[in-house]
Amino acid sequence: MSSLSSFAHPSTCILQQKRDSNTNRDSYARSHPGADQLPVGASTRAVEDRTCSLLRSCVSFPRLTQIHARIVRHAIYSSNLVAAKLVSACFSLDRPDRVFAHVPRPSPFLWNSMIKGYVGLGRHRDALLVYRRMLDCGCRLDNCSFTSALKACSNLLALEEGMALHGHVLKLGLGADIYIATSLMDLSGMCSQALDARKVFDHMPDKVVVAWNVMLHSYARLGMMRLAEQLFEEIPLRNVNSWTALICGFLECGDLSESIVAFHRMQLYGLKPDKVMVVTMLSAIADLGMLDSGKWFHEYVKKNQIAIDAYVGNALIDMYAKCGSIQDARLVFDGIIQKNISCYNSMIFGLAAHGLGEEALDIFTEAERTMTAVLTACSHSGLVEEGLKYFKTMRNVYGIEPKKEHYGCIVDLLGRAGRFNEGMQIIETTE
Repeated sequence: MSSLSSFAHPSTCILQQKRDSNTNRDSYARSHPGADQLPVGASTRAVEDRTCSLLRSCVSFPRLTQIHARIVRHAIYSSNLVAAKLVSACFSLDRPDRVFAHVPRPSPFLWNSMIKGYVGLGRHRDALLVYRRMLDCGCRLDNCSFTSALKACSNLLALEEGMALHGHVLKLGLGADIYIATSLMDLSGMCSQALDARKVFDHMPDKVVVAWNVMLHSYARLGMMRLAEQLFEEIPLRNVNSWTALICGFLECGDLSESIVAFHRMQLYGLKPDKVMVVTMLSAIADLGMLDSGKWFHEYVKKNQIAIDAYVGNALIDMYAKCGSIQDARLVFDGIIQKNISCYNSMIFGLAAHGLGEEALDIFTEAERTMTAVLTACSHSGLVEEGLKYFKTMRNVYGIEPKKEHYGCIVDLLGRAGRFNEGMQIIETTE
């Protein structure tokens, strides 16, 4: 494998060929004695199972380095099972750049896992960088490679790159793959190319419900509701996602009455909305300021025992605040057992907008305490990157100025992870 020195991005510059001689494996493992806990002579499957278990419970990068010693010593980096857990561990620690440093000869499975992982994190450009490197290295590409790469293109609205991907798909004879075709449809729809999406759709020999829904979403997203309705009536087996696409399309066009008609019609088929539809409906009602519709929908949620968690609760708070009923917003807020910071944010803005400054400050103080609890939980659970992310968003996103207790939590978080230099830097900035 050639080096990636031509790529400037730090997450891909470490993709380089690693030597895998027995001497190197043994010397590496001896330098990390805590990594091996299995008896001599244990079977390869036993080593893989134990390693996967350790990777699942890994909560710090130093610990990951120890576990990697086991992978090197036993030469089990070719195992797809171990590779999947290694990728998952690196991503959970926000260190995906270390995956290829741990694996001398990445398999197609591992490459695909990396592309998919970056897409899952919303790091779509990194996903495409890994895809390009996979292509340059001559590694075998398959439907998983193209599906994830096309999804990255969709999120970046990178139509030209997506079309180049499609060219590779056709060269490899994968044009009929249903997952690739569906991803290509989504890309065309996201880039406002409804006609191109329809061409792909019409050429699909077997149309699964996902393909119908993607085409429906494409029409609805572009406000082409007449075509969306026609297509909807042709769907042989509609699911909740089909109805969500239609209803959201009406809402995006500002047609709340049609969305409610479709919502009632969906219930006649015995289908219940998922949380995505509930939140979408509430957001549309909030923007239109229709309090009566909002109250009716809130009652529907309660009668149908749809859990009012932080996700749904935040939408209700926002809806009531924007529709002028701050008392109802406060009742919802007080009833949420496990509030997240977004709930506090919506409640604070709602109270402030209604001229209730003192109450807003009370909620703000409670939010500060909640952030302290969140940072403490991250510290005790070894969730370093999550804790740092919350700490950074305190001021930038939520307008909460970090206090001594917040800085103390971050220093403790970094200290537990062995990142003492970063902890010292935090201390120096507070002095």
